[in-house]
Amino acid sequence: MLKTLFHDFDFESFPVDACTVPCEREAGILSSLGYTCLCVCVDDRFPQEFQCVQLQPYTAKNLPECVEEGEPDTLYGWGTPSGNRVLDHHTRFIHDDFVKVVAWKRLPGYVSDVRTQ
Repeated sequence: MLKTLFHDFDFESFPVDACTVPCEREAGILSSLGYTCLCVCVDDRFPQEFQCVQLQPYTAKNLPECVEEGEPDTLYGWGTPSGNRVLDHHTRFIHDDFVKVVAWKRLPGYVSDVRTQ
């Protein structure tokens, strides 16, 4: 159903090349300032529901807990521009939370009020 509704969204890849800005607070985190996407998110507990959220991609590299467990060295996440909310990508996720981004499409910019634009 989602692939029909969001036929021009990317369901397979992650925008790794957009993640180039080192995080000042956490080593190994690369952000993507100004690279805003409309993301389709699904909660594993409620697979009949979805929500769309504006998010920016980020990567985490060589996290100690991942190296110890033999996980991939680059993991994928999404965050709000304010940093108040972070979500996992559906592959190579960082936190293994219930809600994950399953599709995304780049926006021309962040929309501060979706009701007016």
